[in-house]
Amino acid sequence: MPAPNIRLMVLAAIIPMLLLVGQAGALTAVLSGSCSPGVSGQSQYVNFSVYDSGNASVTNMVLDPNFVGLNMTGANSISLVAPGNNYSVRLYVNGTAMPGSYAGAIIARYTQGPSVFFASFPCLASFGSHGSSQISTVAKEKGNRISGEAFNIGSTPLNVSVYMFVPPEFSVSPSMENFTIGPDSEKPFNFTYSKPNESDINTSFALGSSYVYRGEHYAALSSMSINLYKGANGINLDLLVLYVSGGIIAALVALIAYSVLSKRRRLKGSNGV
Repeated sequence: MPAPNIRLMVLAAIIPMLLLVGQAGALTAVLSGSCSPGVSGQSQYVNFSVYDSGNASVTNMVLDPNFVGLNMTGANSISLVAPGNNYSVRLYVNGTAMPGSYAGAIIARYTQGPSVFFASFPCLASFGSHGSSQISTVAKEKGNRISGEAFNIGSTPLNVSVYMFVPPEFSVSPSMENFTIGPDSEKPFNFTYSKPNESDINTSFALGSSYVYRGEHYAALSSMSINLYKGANGINLDLLVLYVSGGIIAALVALIAYSVLSKRRRLKGSNGV
């Protein structure tokens, strides 16, 4: 085969690989959020801050606060979240909250380029003086089932609610479990959740618990990392980069080897061998 044709074949193999690598390393927003409670005059609020540690901006972010036992105002918005910057909004409580702690999540809907995404940011807000929650929870995830136990480490029986905070692409059943736990006792709980479309997804759920005791509201919040399945059309970017890099190296080695052989043949021809 003539040398130009082989070189074109090698380049034709390399260029699509380079394009795939470029797609694998596309611009991505990486968001993290934090919250803190506050009081302004007679108004109670939760200050929510979001930070983008990625390399792409997101726009049209709409925030929907979801707290158990706390009535919050409707959605708020942030027009732009640029890489390396913090943005904050105040989400106000309707009325006056009972003194205590409240578990919740700030649900964010935003766009990156032409696509729409959701994110859920767990938040524990406290208003007034109160003690720490006497309820602790542990849970594990298997398949689409989350099972765990709630422990009462106090000395009195408590009427407890346990619930999950998830991104809106998911649904959880039941929405909440309610039971009474005696002192120094535990109760099991179980949730099942539906998975979104067939794709690689890494997200986090928040597990909350709360109860009311002697006029104060108590809550606790813990986060669970959920590593979901690979769908039929999913792409493992780490393996993709590995395979593409290997293909590029192999193609370059072939090109170098061919160049060396061609040079040797030309030298032999010029020497009349």
